[in-house]
Amino acid sequence: MEWFNGTVDDALTEYQQKKGILIVYVYAENDDNSSKLGDLLNTLDISVFESIPYVAIRMVKESENAKQFAQFFPTLTVPVCYILGMNAQPLEVITGLSGVTSDKLLGEFKKAVSLFKEQIGEMKKNVDIPKDKEDRIEDKKEETVVVQKEEAAPGDTGASADTTTSQEKLEYYRKLLEEKKKSDAKKEEEEKHKKEMERRMDGKAMAELREKQRERELKEAAEERRRQKAEDAQALQRLRDQIKLDKEERAAAAASKNGTAGEENVKKAEKKVETVEMNKPVNSDECRIQCRFPDGQTLIKVFPSKELLQVVYDAVNEDARKPPSFFLMQTYPRKKLTDMNKSLLELGLTPSAVLLVVSSKDGNENNRGGGSILPTYGYFEMLIGFFFLPFSAMWRFLNSFWNNGGRTNQRGTINTLRENNDKNNDGNNKNSSKKKNDKGESTVKDGNIQRFKEDTDDHSDSEAMWNGNSTQQL
Repeated sequence: MEWFNGTVDDALTEYQQKKGILIVYVYAENDDNSSKLGDLLNTLDISVFESIPYVAIRMVKESENAKQFAQFFPTLTVPVCYILGMNAQPLEVITGLSGVTSDKLLGEFKKAVSLFKEQIGEMKKNVDIPKDKEDRIEDKKEETVVVQKEEAAPGDTGASADTTTSQEKLEYYRKLLEEKKKSDAKKEEEEKHKKEMERRMDGKAMAELREKQRERELKEAAEERRRQKAEDAQALQRLRDQIKLDKEERAAAAASKNGTAGEENVKKAEKKVETVEMNKPVNSDECRIQCRFPDGQTLIKVFPSKELLQVVYDAVNEDARKPPSFFLMQTYPRKKLTDMNKSLLELGLTPSAVLLVVSSKDGNENNRGGGSILPTYGYFEMLIGFFFLPFSAMWRFLNSFWNNGGRTNQRGTINTLRENNDKNNDGNNKNSSKKKNDKGESTVKDGNIQRFKEDTDDHSDSEAMWNGNSTQQL
């Protein structure tokens, strides 16, 4: 069987012109029953139609054409094949759910062809009835031409009525299809408008949500700055109190040591020591920890106050800037934090604290630099020194005999140099002469330079003290 390749409107027009059988096959994609029934229809022998013209069209379920066809012929199941006769009257309906075979399908089509022939026979009878009436009118010859026309008119009206009814139905179906298309287009336009309005409303709501979130973040940031400022002020006040307390303690200790202060000052200092609680932790929900690495970089994180120190250590350990091995140290008071099972509140790190990330290697070197009671290095050098000590003493003893002659000659040379130096100094002193001028002043000549000097000086020029401007200091 051959399928019509044009549109549904073209198929209906051709069906009206041929005045034959219309076959409409509605199927579903990727369905076994649809594939089976479609194969049977493709292989159907067209000789079953007995030269009756037919138009066969296929429609996919949920398509626009199938929806329009379902308004006139409801498709309750898929696949389904409608065989329509004259004036779109259904002759047979074949479904693919009842186990259709080729023989059964052929029988259904034969039955539809026989029903179509009956429709044609009935139409011919309706056309032949007026002719019989005319023959009876002529045989009687008692009725006038007017009566003959009146008798012939109903037959013509019946034949033309059938044709008019078929055309009106097709025209009605076409109008319904056009109205359905217009209605669907209108619904689609309304749906697009509705989706556009929803999209705009969603965009507006999203913008408002972002604005509220930004305002909330700004408020939280301002609150965090105020809280941090208050915590810094508290920490600074505690530091000032501790410095003041340390000064009073030192003053009290110095007064007690020198015996200049009474017992009242000591009691006052002790009371202040008891009242001022340094490093008293502030009971807060969060703790801001700043970890400072050896290269000066910092890691700032906020932890719950009830978290253990181990959580802070793990956070530093996950950072790529950490040393290979390290430990945490508190800046003030300076102490090493080793108890990982204590909370930040118990360690006095709340509400904020600064921790130093100290390399374990640097810490060991610092410990060695400060010295220890039992050093753990230099044992090998000490053992070697004890072993070679007797040999070294014997060598120094023998070497003292061999070097006595050289030391005597060296001492003589040193004495000779000292004597020559003393002679040169005496010669220089003799070259310096003193002369008195008319005013009673004396001159001292030192090389090419002569200077005046009074005889009343009770010290020599070599013992005088001179200023930077070549004048003698009194």
